[in-house]
Amino acid sequence: MSTGVGGEGSGTASQFYTMSAERMLVTGGAGFIGSHVVEAALAAGWAVAALDNLVTGKRENLPAGVPLYEVDVRDAKAVRALLTHRDEPLGGTGQRQRQSP
Repeated sequence: MSTGVGGEGSGTASQFYTMSAERMLVTGGAGFIGSHVVEAALAAGWAVAALDNLVTGKRENLPAGVPLYEVDVRDAKAVRALLTHRDEPLGGTGQRQRQSP
């Protein structure tokens, strides 16, 4: 599993983990639709990261500063490792954390 960021002057994955805003991981985030979801989430004040295997997505589709995790969403072990490789899971523990249904 490798991590990268899109665009020049972009942030780092560790910055994503230290932000106090609500956090969102967009699967397929480097694709056409996913990159628009990323942009909308950023505009709404979310701290956003993208997960994409880059088969059809492109790193340059992401706004600068958005961490990109090059992982195939079908690889459950790799996704699980991504979500739990820090002391605090990617979803965070903030009061305003949004839960999926």
